[in-house]
Amino acid sequence: MRAILLATNAADAAGVQALPAALRPVIDRPLLQHAVEQLSHAGISQIEVVIGFAPEAVQALLGDGRRWGCDIRYHLAQCDDEPVKAIQRAMGDAPLAVLARADHFIELESHDLATGAATVYASATDGDLQWAGWAILSSRQVASLPCGVPLPALGEHLLALADRDVRLRAVPRVLRVTSLPEWIDAQAVALAGKMPALRISGRLMAAGVRVGRGARIHRTVTIAAPVFIGADARIEAGAVIGPNAIIGAGAIVDRDSCVANAMVMPRTYVGAGLELREAVASPSAVASARYASVATVTDAMLLGAVKTGDLRGNIADAAIRGAALLMWVLGLPVAALARSFARGRRDEPAATATMADLCLRVVPGLFEVAAGRLALVGDTAPSATLSERGLIAASQVVCPVDASTDDRWSADAIHRAVAGRPDDVLMLVRYVGRAGMGLAASLVVQPEGVGVRR
Repeated sequence: MRAILLATNAADAAGVQALPAALRPVIDRPLLQHAVEQLSHAGISQIEVVIGFAPEAVQALLGDGRRWGCDIRYHLAQCDDEPVKAIQRAMGDAPLAVLARADHFIELESHDLATGAATVYASATDGDLQWAGWAILSSRQVASLPCGVPLPALGEHLLALADRDVRLRAVPRVLRVTSLPEWIDAQAVALAGKMPALRISGRLMAAGVRVGRGARIHRTVTIAAPVFIGADARIEAGAVIGPNAIIGAGAIVDRDSCVANAMVMPRTYVGAGLELREAVASPSAVASARYASVATVTDAMLLGAVKTGDLRGNIADAAIRGAALLMWVLGLPVAALARSFARGRRDEPAATATMADLCLRVVPGLFEVAAGRLALVGDTAPSATLSERGLIAASQVVCPVDASTDDRWSADAIHRAVAGRPDDVLMLVRYVGRAGMGLAASLVVQPEGVGVRR
């Protein structure tokens, strides 16, 4: 089975960026990316993306799909809002496909994918049945789609199919981002945890409050859950965040500002004393759902763009990656020798710093840090997202061997929320030290009659 994602239509006139609606972020990443992750997690490895409006932006986001373990190909629709011919080209010789609007999101049932039964998903809005934007269709049904049908009318045709040879399945909720009010509502639904299929980054610091790595929050900030604060964001003194607030990665909310039922786009500066409610702020404009309008802001003291990097930060990153490469080169012979004695031992993270973990997993992994594909300190679980993954975990260093899962989670969350680059380097030094102390302790000769601990 393959999937066909429709990323052709532009956002409504109240948008804050000239991008396809599917690229509007829900919490921490574009809805299109959420769809790709759900499909790849379900085992679909071939994804065809139909593009129309701003195709280069879609391709820049997804690439060839290797980061999700799938193959992504693109098909250009001649008219942004009439994608049927491109859908039929994307179908190719596949007997069955998941067809989805990438500006809509539902939770797919694994049973539906396993059985392969043709299904149209629908939701009830004001008593009327509407297409939920997703369907599982056979090649014959895709071939029957009438050419020239605009995207909004495609749903009516699919619902008509459900009266004949396609089953109709109602879904409890649909995330839509085509219009600004729908976009803001989608954020609230996602923040409330009503869409478990959305893979959200960051750590839960308290009930309903999720914070990304490197975020800085002043102690006087008031937070009303649910709230998401992205990686490297900064919230200054006296600010009020929430409820239903999303602060994008790298954004800055200055002192005494308020963000509620609103979103601050990544790398956006919100000036001191500014109040955002039922709105989305980007570096140059504020889109208000309440007034259905966009206000362009040229005063950098009120709204502006946060630079993506600074000289000191770039130098620090380069220093860490260079040091990681040097340590990898120096430690590689020892790691190779240890691997020869490991006799097939799996390279899974240990609960605490050990010499075996250091030689078999950490030293080889330093090359990934040097290449910029892995953080020095982060989440070591295989299920961690790319933005969260790290070579070592803080809990491996600061927690005792018999620490509970909650204690380990807390240690990792605290480091992720407050630590900077120097703290990561220090954590690696402490990791090596703890591993060395563990090795020394294991070689200590016990009192007579006990023997040597091996």
